[in-house]
Amino acid sequence: MRPESSTCQQCGEYWPEALRKRGGICMNCADTSHEKIGQCSICGRKDAPSENHHVASQDQRPSFVVRICLNCHAIVTKRQVTQWDPSWRTEQHPIRCIVQGMLDLLCLWWERNPAVAALSDMWRLILRAGIEIAGCLCLVGWDFA
Repeated sequence: MRPESSTCQQCGEYWPEALRKRGGICMNCADTSHEKIGQCSICGRKDAPSENHHVASQDQRPSFVVRICLNCHAIVTKRQVTQWDPSWRTEQHPIRCIVQGMLDLLCLWWERNPAVAALSDMWRLILRAGIEIAGCLCLVGWDFA
């Protein structure tokens, strides 16, 4: 769980990357122009405005996309831009970017989706092992408590 610095006044969203700089609300609550999805596959929010996220970056694999809510998109995009090895911007690393992008989505789902709490201890251990293996391969990992 992330520390709360401020929250959306309408829905309680607390991830800093999902909050607008002004207005005290998140990207999802502020938006009226994006197409809505039935449910975000990352956080589980229903009837949320959405965008396509380029899992491996638009430069590396432009057709590999997933439609997620604006809040999740803002969070995972910020991570892609600030945490990935900068070589993805200037060199072709499609496999590394696909694996890193999927790891980021899996970790974000792990932190944000209420369904994760219902997973058995064994499935949690298996997911954690996958994250540890990715770390051994020098991919950018996430810290979980």
